[in-house]
Amino acid sequence: GGTVGYFAAPWAPYNLRRLLPNAKLILLLRNPIDRSYSRIHHIFQLFMSRKTPEPRKPDDDSPPPPPPASPMYGFVKDKAAFIDAATSVVFDMVANATMTIVQDCLADAAHLSYFHLRECWMHKHGSAMGEVTSALIERVKKAQDREAGPEVERPITRAAVADAIARGTPMLEAILPAINNAFNVKTLQHSVYYPQLTHWLKAFPRHQLLVLRSEAFYADTFATMDRVTAFLGLTPVDWSQLISGVKFNVLRDDSGIITLVQEPAKASSYNVTASVRQRLANFFRPYNAMLAELVGDPAMAEWE
Repeated sequence: GGTVGYFAAPWAPYNLRRLLPNAKLILLLRNPIDRSYSRIHHIFQLFMSRKTPEPRKPDDDSPPPPPPASPMYGFVKDKAAFIDAATSVVFDMVANATMTIVQDCLADAAHLSYFHLRECWMHKHGSAMGEVTSALIERVKKAQDREAGPEVERPITRAAVADAIARGTPMLEAILPAINNAFNVKTLQHSVYYPQLTHWLKAFPRHQLLVLRSEAFYADTFATMDRVTAFLGLTPVDWSQLISGVKFNVLRDDSGIITLVQEPAKASSYNVTASVRQRLANFFRPYNAMLAELVGDPAMAEWE
């Protein structure tokens, strides 16, 4: 679900046009590498925010609470360090496993419809995800260093998480649901904006879409919001009275509880390895260039 899902869904623009043909749409896009990394970071934030339920009393007739989704909760003392380390390792795994798949599908679908592209993504991505998951499960089964719980005595670093995944330790077993989720959300596919936007433009005329860059929004929020009000035909607003400079992300757990989590001030704090970031920059570059020309924003072609 969510707006990312709507943007990627093949039938969404046509369903919306049928209901609201004159709707004005606003699309906020960010550097696709940073968006992809942030998506997996969000998954691990949510994963680590799920607490172990309190023990129930014998005479408690209330419905049982949901089982704990994160065996890591209560074991890892520095949760922020673990989230950062796990995100960095798993992001590299996702990027390396799916980059070629996305590229091959885009090449195959160059002269076909967006529907064919989505089918290619679903088929090949599901196959790759199954192979990765099976390999990780097999690694856990073969591990000899079985312990009572996840490894928490060692400092939580990127190297420690990578080692745990490589050796199939209890830490890997504990975070396997989050790894599966990270693969399942089609992180890279949803970050290739150009084919998704061109699909929407088949349903709506260009003048009904305002496409903005997140970087411009955060650099000069008031100016960007002025563009939004002008696009919508609204009376100008004094945004300084309404908007703070603090950036938050929204986490919603299985019970529907919403938590606001403050995000890093700069994307440079994302721990993407240099080699993977360079490969991703090369991968996204042609699609970013086409997007920049389509939208009329040269800065999108400079995303690295």
